[in-house]
Amino acid sequence: MLNFLEASQTIIQDLDKLVNWFSVIISKQLGLLDVFKQNWQGGLGLYSCTSYVEDHILLAQKQPLILVLEHIDQLFPYQATADDFLSLFRVWNEKVVINETWKKLHLILSYSTENYIPADLNRSPLNVGIEIELKDFTAEQVLNLAHKYDANLKPEDLEIIINIIGGNPYLLNKAIYALTQQQISLKNFEETVTTEEGIYRDHLRGHLLNLQNHPELAEGMKKGVTSSSPVDLGTDINWKLHSLGLVTFDKNAVKPRYKLYVDYFSERLVKKKLMIK
Repeated sequence: MLNFLEASQTIIQDLDKLVNWFSVIISKQLGLLDVFKQNWQGGLGLYSCTSYVEDHILLAQKQPLILVLEHIDQLFPYQATADDFLSLFRVWNEKVVINETWKKLHLILSYSTENYIPADLNRSPLNVGIEIELKDFTAEQVLNLAHKYDANLKPEDLEIIINIIGGNPYLLNKAIYALTQQQISLKNFEETVTTEEGIYRDHLRGHLLNLQNHPELAEGMKKGVTSSSPVDLGTDINWKLHSLGLVTFDKNAVKPRYKLYVDYFSERLVKKKLMIK
């Protein structure tokens, strides 16, 4: 398992350093660090990694190798590096089809779509393989989550929370944990949820900053939160706002995903017309 949160910006911005880091981590976790030191051929770009993985990792494996890559979205803001590096996995995916050695490899890529916008999807592995999207929790799953935390929350309490943040797994987990640990009360949660005092302040500010960097998306979100019915903002804007998790589709139109976003962006984009500097 590789976690790209562990790679520094210096590594992520340099393709050769990134390929080297990637290969070193794989080798170390498989107990093959000495093999890497003896056989790594640097200076060949992506080919260095493909050749090394095939000749010195896969051929040495008797059992299937499951390679889990977490937080690859950390690459997305660095488009040039991301385009090249992610194309590596597209090549590997094609090799799996025709090469017995590569059939040993099973790739699992985990990423958040919040950093999706800069990615060139035509050159990434994100449009191949089987995509599994983390769906919103059902009411039953929310109740199960509350039980796992031993949260002293009544069904009507959970209904209040769900009315604000829907079934979003991350937002729900954060709310139920905070309530269970008595960091906030339910009343305080309701009163501060869209403010700088609320538990989602970093999450919401991150979205606002993202919209600031893409004014066309900010304008689209503004239309979404001010409309009483779903709006068609055009294929590109619809898809990007959906990828950010801010809207859901209603046929060919979109609408804000949660009341949380309606309230927050109505305040920030409409009433105050505020964009963070």
